[in-house]
Amino acid sequence: MKYPILIHTTNRNTVVAICPLLKNFYAEGTSMENALQELKQKFICYLHDDNIQLEIIPVSIKHQEVENIKHLVE
Repeated sequence: MKYPILIHTTNRNTVVAICPLLKNFYAEGTSMENALQELKQKFICYLHDDNIQLEIIPVSIKHQEVENIKHLVE
């Protein structure tokens, strides 16, 4: 199954990868690849599916809006 992933670069030079479909599913890394790798590990642990597919959706939103999105999926 494919899961949409929102990608956002913060003003702290980090990247946040968020899955808006699942509660509290996000990861932060120093690069997009690092953030996606961290998020994929969370998917594998949570769903026990090694074949998870992530559909990346780049977004340009402010850090505060990312925090608002996180609260929506909690």
